Amino acid sequence: MKKKGMLIFTFLMLLCNTLTMYYVSQALKQEINIYVVQVGRYKEKANAENTMKQIEELGYKGFMYQDQEYVVITDIFIKQKEAHQQAKEIAEKGNTCVVKEYFIDDRYQKKIEKKEYNAIYQFLKTN
Repeated sequence: MKKKGMLIFTFLMLLCNTLTMYYVSQALKQEINIYVVQVGRYKEKANAENTMKQIEELGYKGFMYQDQEYVVITDIFIKQKEAHQQAKEIAEKGNTCVVKEYFIDDRYQKKIEKKEYNAIYQFLKTN
């Protein structure tokens, strides 16, 4: 009987520890603001690809992902000022664009800083 009691006690303690760790990790999870410079949304992929070429001719790298439409962006920033600076430069060169703000889990910050955007596209598609 003592062994059975110890097994139950051990199981309950492991369960409590697991739940505690889960709730602590959720409480510590933070969101950061990101700023996406979007230069277009298109129903036709060819139009999005044309915009990507135009953006690259202006000296920027274009990125495209698809949600309900094809979305073309130039960059994702952690700092709002940098996003608006790039949007201003693009506008001065004749292309319209908008800066969109999103809140995202801070675990993506390193990927954004390294410009590894594939991990971010899934988030952008759903928000």
